[in-house]
Amino acid sequence: MKVMTKYYTYNIADDRGTYFTDDLPISNRVSVQVHFFLPNKENYIKDRNQTRQLLLHAGLTYPVISMITELDTQTRHIIFECEIEEEREVN
Repeated sequence: MKVMTKYYTYNIADDRGTYFTDDLPISNRVSVQVHFFLPNKENYIKDRNQTRQLLLHAGLTYPVISMITELDTQTRHIIFECEIEEEREVN
């Protein structure tokens, strides 16, 4: 029997220019999805709250959270969706 451990993955859902001047963006708004996987029977509340606080502390917006229970793998999949605004580098 395979023992599952906790792990994170992430993806950039959207990356676009914002606040335009002279037809060029001044900054980029990046939408991020952070995916947290853990065994379905494990208590997730402490990890969920800690992850949310770490994302907020790192400068991202307060995440919207959704959760999926994957019955075939007995895995809980928690998705944190948030954004960060970053200045655009000018060449």
